[in-house]
Amino acid sequence: LHEIVVNRKSRSLFSGAKRWFGTSKPSVGASTSLVYTKDAPELQVRKLADIYFLLKMYKCSHQHYYTIKKDFQADEAWSYYAPAVELAALSLFMLSLTDPGKKYRADYME
Repeated sequence: LHEIVVNRKSRSLFSGAKRWFGTSKPSVGASTSLVYTKDAPELQVRKLADIYFLLKMYKCSHQHYYTIKKDFQADEAWSYYAPAVELAALSLFMLSLTDPGKKYRADYME
């Protein structure tokens, strides 16, 4: 799982180029629903973040949730974005309880 996450960085560069030079966005009235496959890198990163959260490694989990939150937002995958935002905020809150140097911002939950 860690190797998949490490190899994901090259895909991120590709997706960034695709966003800049890709096709035009669908019209406002069109409703599209993005569905990821089980082996999609975004979902693998999400699994890794979930594992870190369950093992109480809140700093690592927050970093991964924050990363995939941005990816889901860029892909406009809102059904994946919402849980990622919630878990990023929750992991930051839990981190602020265990690490006095980390301050939880009340406005983090948008």
